Amino acid sequence: MIINKVTLAPFGGVHGREVSFAPGLNVVLGANEAGKSTMVNALYAALFIPTDIRRNSQLWKDYLVRFLPYDGGDTMQVTVDFQSEAREKYSLTRSWGATRVCRLDVGSGAVITNEATVQAKLDEILGHGRGTYEGVLFARQEEMIQTVEMLRHNTEAAATLGDVLRAALMQAGGVSIDELALELASTKKAILDNWDSERAAPKNNRGVDRPYVNKVGRLLAAFYAKERLKRELRTTQEAEARVDAALATLESVVAEKAIMQPQKIALEALESDIYKRAQLEPFVEKLRLQQEQLKIVNRDWPKEAERNQNLEKRILTEQTRQKNLTAELELARAAVANKKLRECYLVANPLMEELEEIQRRLAELPVVSATDVEWLEQQFALISSKETELKAMKLEAIMTVQQAQTITVSAALNDPQTATVEEEASFTGAGRL
Repeated sequence: MIINKVTLAPFGGVHGREVSFAPGLNVVLGANEAGKSTMVNALYAALFIPTDIRRNSQLWKDYLVRFLPYDGGDTMQVTVDFQSEAREKYSLTRSWGATRVCRLDVGSGAVITNEATVQAKLDEILGHGRGTYEGVLFARQEEMIQTVEMLRHNTEAAATLGDVLRAALMQAGGVSIDELALELASTKKAILDNWDSERAAPKNNRGVDRPYVNKVGRLLAAFYAKERLKRELRTTQEAEARVDAALATLESVVAEKAIMQPQKIALEALESDIYKRAQLEPFVEKLRLQQEQLKIVNRDWPKEAERNQNLEKRILTEQTRQKNLTAELELARAAVANKKLRECYLVANPLMEELEEIQRRLAELPVVSATDVEWLEQQFALISSKETELKAMKLEAIMTVQQAQTITVSAALNDPQTATVEEEASFTGAGRL
């Protein structure tokens, strides 16, 4: 990518400034606070920060918010005119804040406004990843130590920077030496991951009983496969041994069957008699039990006859006693009824006097007309209507705070509720809020 011109309108403390670049190496010179870093940050924002970023995101809070116009404006905008290595010309405009614009004008006359499509086209033209530009090509003086440290650990950025630096010096058959080294290291890791070459065994003795799940190199995977095949072989051999033992047992059983065959034929001849006897045995047992029961009845018959006579005499005695108790019960019921009547009379007498007093007071009350009743019904209907309107009302309050606050909210006649507002919250209530 070759940058031809950058326009800030506005960005941070710079308003409506246009900086054009000449072919080759350009040096930007100026006093402190002249806007050099602001221009670099504007260029980075235009190339890599989407315009639909939310204000509560970390990127907005940590980066973009610093470049809002210093005079209190709510929108920042950057335009970058550049050309690709194929000499195709482009013009990129992005604005953030209250007004969001994403527009890429192509030299052929085409216009792209979709955020994702614009970023994909930029990634294609830039050629390297965002991490390389952010950590190396946009490195600031105070960040050089961190940049060098990052290159030691970020292999992708180191490889990309190596390609950039070697591009003017040498070509290695179209393959980067750093990429070749990374590919060799990656292949070695893929083969030997979690494998102890000195011991020719898995690291930490993690055999097939406790295998690694992640980071399993091809050598370790082959070792696990070999061990599992060994186990399957042992299992197969044990199964074959069990089959041989079962066959030997089967042969022994067949020999015993041949010996017992004559006995089986003799028992089959008796099978019919045994079956008939088995059918008759329950009937014979039933007759034997009935015989035993009859013996017990004949033995106990005289005792049961005497006991029956005694029970009949006792029944006659109890019947006579029942008649006497019934007569006494009727007399008791009559006495209780008389007593209740006397008690009711004693209770009713004061009530009659009270009823007469209430009727006297009722006669003294004013007469309510049908007009009065109709007016009361109208008032009751009006009150009910107003109560229904009040209950049907829905109010919504939206609160925005700069710092987290704890507030108390009361909806209608409900108990107050306490809530914590971080940035913005809404509350609803029936009737009033």
